Amino acid sequence: MRSNASAVLICPDFFDYKILLTAELERRYASVFSFSDRPQCTSVAKALIKFNILGYAHVSARKYSEKVFYAISDKLSDIAEVIIVKGTCIAPYFIEEIKKINPKVRVTCYSWDSISNIKTFPLLAAKADVSYTFDLSDCKAYGYRYLPLFYSDNKNRNVTVDKKYKYSFIGSYHGDRVAVLQHIFSHENDNNVYVKIFFQSKLQFAFYYLLDPALRTAPKDWLTFKPLARNKITDVAEHSEYVIDIHNANQTGLTMRTWETLGDGHKLVTTNAAVLCHADMKEVIIIDRNTGVRWSESQCVQYLDKMSNSALSVDSLSLSTWLDNLLARSEN
Repeated sequence: MRSNASAVLICPDFFDYKILLTAELERRYASVFSFSDRPQCTSVAKALIKFNILGYAHVSARKYSEKVFYAISDKLSDIAEVIIVKGTCIAPYFIEEIKKINPKVRVTCYSWDSISNIKTFPLLAAKADVSYTFDLSDCKAYGYRYLPLFYSDNKNRNVTVDKKYKYSFIGSYHGDRVAVLQHIFSHENDNNVYVKIFFQSKLQFAFYYLLDPALRTAPKDWLTFKPLARNKITDVAEHSEYVIDIHNANQTGLTMRTWETLGDGHKLVTTNAAVLCHADMKEVIIIDRNTGVRWSESQCVQYLDKMSNSALSVDSLSLSTWLDNLLARSEN
């Protein structure tokens, strides 16, 4: 049933997930106010925020939180739900100010990154009514509730098409992703692959070009400064024999790419063995990130024995089901 109340979504502009989440919320609430979790800024400012150079992230968070607060302050009497995803530039006082005006507003925080990469999240979570994370290790360390990520609903699921590529990978640059791809492909004679590694700016690329020797040897057609459209990502996956996911080495949470691949019925190659807690062993191939070598069945079984916990085994969640779970659980 559609609520007569309003909702606020604060979420990173990551590919088109904020747009998709906003659309889902609009089916549930009379009106939805949607904001990025950080101000629109130059590549230099993004770097200053990311590394908090000279305390820039704290100053930016304070100013941006004030801007978002004033945008919704006169509407708070009608707002029932505030959902903050990641909250890169949202200061804890933002939640305090909301609660002063309307104590009944329910604030839910969700992290789709590890706390090691978003160290300000615990400060937000302490002020929220309920907090979730997609990362199993952070659940144990911080006591947050576990809610895995989602796949975007796709009506063309399981359509059989010719495979143009043996492997495909689409994702943002971080850590050792380029090196891991090179490790995987070094074991293959077939070089028919589709790879797009997204950089937020040319400044970011230049910085990591100096630090990452693997990046300096990567084919130029692997690199892009423009996020791919949803239909392009879906099309590439449909035409791939295997879809590769390379998780951040500091995370255990399963990425959107993992859930989308499983939800759409594609074959998944991943560095994240935690997927074995959620999927049949026959559906996935686990890769050693340091060598690119596939895990044996016995390695998978040994991992599952160590991680044996039926509470972790959940079905793939569509975006709409994920949001239903988030909203329903936040009432508890």
